[in-house]
Formats: sequence, structure tokens, C-alpha cells
Amino acid sequence: MSMSSYNFACLARGFVLAIPLICVAQTGVTAAAAAPEVTTVTVPFSDPSRPGLLKIDLLSGSITVSVHAKPDVVFEYSSSPPERNHEGHEENDLYHALAHELNKTKLFDRADRESDGMFVIKNNAFSFEVTENDNVMNFEMDSWMKQRVSINVKVPVNTSLKLESVNNGDLRVEGVTGDVELSSVNGSIEATGISGTVVAETVNGSVKVVFDKITPDRFMAFSTHNGVIDVTFPPDVKADVFLDTEMGTIYSDFKIELERSAVVVSEDKDERGTRIKVDKQMRGTLNGGGPEIRFETYNGSIYIRSSAGRESDR
Repeated sequence: MSMSSYNFACLARGFVLAIPLICVAQTGVTAAAAAPEVTTVTVPFSDPSRPGLLKIDLLSGSITVSVHAKPDVVFEYSSSPPERNHEGHEENDLYHALAHELNKTKLFDRADRESDGMFVIKNNAFSFEVTENDNVMNFEMDSWMKQRVSINVKVPVNTSLKLESVNNGDLRVEGVTGDVELSSVNGSIEATGISGTVVAETVNGSVKVVFDKITPDRFMAFSTHNGVIDVTFPPDVKADVFLDTEMGTIYSDFKIELERSAVVVSEDKDERGTRIKVDKQMRGTLNGGGPEIRFETYNGSIYIRSSAGRESDR
């Protein structure tokens, strides 16, 4: 099956489609600029009768996904250039680190003198590409540290997701039925009204997931380094759970049958010698056990909730 590719670019003056307009009519792709910095694009799955998979990978920005009754995927994209101060300097850590080094050579002093009294024109140009092949849709953008972006997406309810962001990377998902993979570095994760499976990981941020239903017999995992993990399951969930927090407390609505803590010994050999790691793990079962569900945080607590409330109150 052939792959469809749609290339888009947005300039400071408006929205420009990087393919002939006749292609828009033939492929069913529509685009309209709701405002100078907001762009809406609609892209179809090749077979709307089957579940699709949407992949989005951002370097800097947030992603919000919700469902609608239509068979297409609708992207609403907005960008925010880095804020500038009265001298025209970009207010971000990368700039200041570079400026500190270059000021030693007086290059920035010269630039400041040459720009005195001039207006600063913010660069809000961007471009992105959406490809679709056999109901797998990929969103890729051409931007590196120029601007923070915010993407709002509407998908059919039975769409699976794989979303990744690095900086300013809050991820929000609501109402999908499918397999959901969420990955961030500096950002929180929230997925609500999920009917399916979730694997969610971040480094700096909280993880909150609320299930309406879960797909049985499937592995799931929730992890962060600095943040709280808060997951709500249906009351009849069956799972073998792995629990790990160094600087927090574990709370549960369920009566978790804890197993004797397992000690895992791993051995690694390289040119420097042999390294042996001993790790004591906490494991248990929910409702008699089932597929593995992992909860891991270093600096934060873990909350395992039931949508029906505490087991002793039912």
C-alpha cells in the first residue's frame, strides 16, 4: 500500500501549504489558519473502518489528544517563539549560556550597539509533515529550540497513540480506546477516560491515569523520577504489581497481597571488571493476580485507586 505524505509550512504572514491545492481536494486534506499562529489540518486514515495508530514526536512542546465522532485526525497547532527582553535577547537557558561565553570576546557587546533603537521581530515560522501508511500516521516537525509548540489533536475513539516530548512536554489524553504510549522528560502526563492499555514514563513530572476499562492480559507500566504516580483502575482489575519508590509512600484502595520481597542479583562484565547489583523488589497481586503492572518513582508517592472506592468500603 502506498504512503501518503503531507507537507505543511507556516510563515509569519500566514499559512502556506507545501503541496498544490489540487492535491488537497484529491486527498481530503484541508487546512485553514484560524489565527496567524494557529493552524488546523485534517488528515484521513487510509482505512477508516480499522483502528489507526498516531505517532507524534516533539523536541519542545505539549500534546493534547481528545476524541471526536469523525473518522479523520484533526491537528490544531500553535507556536510561541521564545520571549525576548527589551534588549532583544531570547529568554532561555541556552541563549544565556551561549551569551556568557561569547561576551568574553565582546561579540554580543557589538551586537547590542548595532541593534540599539531597532524593533525586534519574533520568528514564528515553522513547518511540519504528516505521513500516513496503512493506518499508521506520523507527525514530524522542523523545529529545534526555536519555539515552544502546543498541539491539540482530535482522533477517532479507537485510535492507539504513541506520543513523545522532551522539554515543556506535558502530555494530555482523554477518552481513547486503544494502546497508549506516553513519554516525556520535562513534563507531566495525564490520561483520563482510557479503555485499553497505558505505558507512561517521564523524568520530571507527575503521572496520572484513569481507566474506564482495561484490556485484559496486557503489560502496563507507570514511571517517573521526580513526581507522584496516581492511577485509577476498575475494581475488577487483575494484576501482578511491582512497586518501587525511594522517597515516597505507597497507598492503595485495593487489598494488595504482598509477596515475600524478591532479591534480584544482576551481573555485568566489561573491560573494567565485574559489577554485581543487588535489588530488593516489592511485589504483590490484585484480585488474585494477572499481567504485570509496574509502578516506579524515586522522589514521590504512589497511589493505586479503584473507581469504586476503597475495597473495605464496598
